[in-house]
Parts: sequence; structure tokens; C-alpha cells
Amino acid sequence: MQSLRPRVSRKLFLMGIALMLLLGWMPNVNYAEAQAPAEGDTIKLLTAWDGDADGALGALFATGKGRAAALVEACRNPDEEVRAKAFVVLYFIGSPETPKCAALWNSKDQPVQMVMSDEPTSTELDDIERSFRRKPCEREGNCSDEECPIPDETDIYALILNGSARAVSLLKRAAAMTRACHQQETIGAELAEHAESLAREARSATHDLVLDGTNFESTLRQSAFFVAPEYRNNTDVKVLARSESDTRILAEISYRCGMLCGGGYYIVLKKNAKGSWDYVIITRAWIS
Repeated sequence: MQSLRPRVSRKLFLMGIALMLLLGWMPNVNYAEAQAPAEGDTIKLLTAWDGDADGALGALFATGKGRAAALVEACRNPDEEVRAKAFVVLYFIGSPETPKCAALWNSKDQPVQMVMSDEPTSTELDDIERSFRRKPCEREGNCSDEECPIPDETDIYALILNGSARAVSLLKRAAAMTRACHQQETIGAELAEHAESLAREARSATHDLVLDGTNFESTLRQSAFFVAPEYRNNTDVKVLARSESDTRILAEISYRCGMLCGGGYYIVLKKNAKGSWDYVIITRAWIS
């Protein structure tokens, strides 16, 4: 195992740690992150992560930087669910390896999601524009499912958070496409229909958030524009993990609207240059 301080002997290093403990001080270092985790350990955590227990996801997020290579390798795993989870973790941690993970999938199970970075790139926006381009069948209103792809919910949220003129234009186009293709009852279509007003709300609600121990939950409740206003004050807010550099936070925001009615979202917050926080990812965790 490579020492964290190569020029200091292990014995002296451990003596230094003991002394710091006696003095009541320890540096904010994640030692699990400093050592690249074994691939097998990463597969175990990916397998353990399920909809009812997010502890494994939190561990993957917190140690994600050191697991990037193992996560990319997991994108070749024979188990489709493991591949999908590896993709999600890479996306959540903001890894530049996320597109590589998607490219390793077979075409039949490649993710429909096109935005794979914190801010949609020009290439990603081009891909969305091509996907949403007007089709001849829309005039007759008889488009098949293959001709009218359902907008991906995560991509729609990425466009909403981006809020640029081009993003808003694409949101309008997505809404028009779903109406012409009679897809209004799908989640992505419903979101696209209201995306323009949601983008206006998100512009003021999801940027430059000042978060501390006293206001964290209340601030996230107020910023949760993706939850209907009547349920927003009673949302459940859980912090699942922080990155080792404390520049990213993974949280879950969920709500209940009845016995068999509710939904949950994973959100990723990123620290900006001012030291405050911005939403960079919103994606569905569960729905009932």
C-alpha cells in the first residue's frame, strides 16, 4: 500500500497521527478515498444498492473519485443492473468518464439519457436537438413510438437547471413534440409541458444556496421546485453523502401524497466559486 506521505516512515507517520489525536485535531482527509478501492468491493456496493437502502450509494458517492476506474470497469459487467448503477454513480460524482461508461454498453441497452455532465455541453445539446427535431408524421398526428422518443426526465431537469435561451427553446420543442405524438400522460411529457415555468422558478431557487446545519433541510424544501407546492413543506430531506473534497453533496428529497402516492428524487449540489451551492443534477429515485 502506497504511503500518503512517501518520505516519512510508516512508524513516524502513525506516531504523528497519534499525537494529533491527543491534541484534538485531525485533518479532513478521507483515507478510504486516498487508496483506490478494489474492483470487487465496488461491485459489491453496486449490487447492495437498492431502492430501499441508500447506504451503499452514499459510500460509492463519498469515495467515487478513487473508484472511477473500477466504476468504468463495472460498465462492462454482464449484469445490466450493475452497468446501469455504475453509470449513475459516475454521473452523480461528475466524472468525465461518464460518456465512456455509456459507450461501453451495448446499443440495445445504452441509456436514453443524453446529458452526462453537470452543465449540458454543446454536443449534448446538439444530440437533444436532433432527438427532438420535427418529424413529418407530426402533421398527421400518427407518429409511432419509434418516431417520437419520450423525453428523458433527467435530461429535462438538466435543461431546466441550465435555463439558457437554447435550453428553454428545446424545452418548448419537447412539449410540442409530446403533444403531437399523444404522449401527454408520460412523466417526461408532463414535465416538458410545464418546463418553461419551472425553469423560471429554478433560476432563483436552485443557485447560490447558503447551506449550514441550521437551515439545510428548510432551504432544500424551499428550493424543491420539482415537488408540487402543496407537498413541498412536508418533504423528507436526507443527506446521503458528501464528496471527499466537500464540493459535492448527494441528497434525497421525497414526498408522500397518500397511501400509494409519492415520489423521491436524488439531487446533487455542487459548491460554486462563491462558496455557496448550486443544483447540478435532479433525477428520479422512485415513484409510487
